[in-house]
Amino acid sequence: MQHVPSEPPAPGDPRSPGPRPPARGSDVAWVALAVALALITAVQLTLLAYRAATASGPTAGGGMLLLAFVITVVWLLTVYWVAVGAWRRSVWGCPFDHE
Repeated sequence: MQHVPSEPPAPGDPRSPGPRPPARGSDVAWVALAVALALITAVQLTLLAYRAATASGPTAGGGMLLLAFVITVVWLLTVYWVAVGAWRRSVWGCPFDHE
């Protein structure tokens, strides 16, 4: 028996009228990874804000603040990419037929 790949949906294709198939292990793994990264990020940002508001140590200069901003933006974009990827790679995020 030879596996024939299905054709991916094209722009303008109608949604599938049928129900979504049950979640596979990879679907659950993607969602778990996205939730874990989002929770870790939320905790980190909360602790960072608390430390920034209450710390009495040395203040950061302009270069350090720019570097921290870039790192934060890159991290948040990475978490967003993983979370959106988890949704799109799962059967829940794809409105088309699965074979």
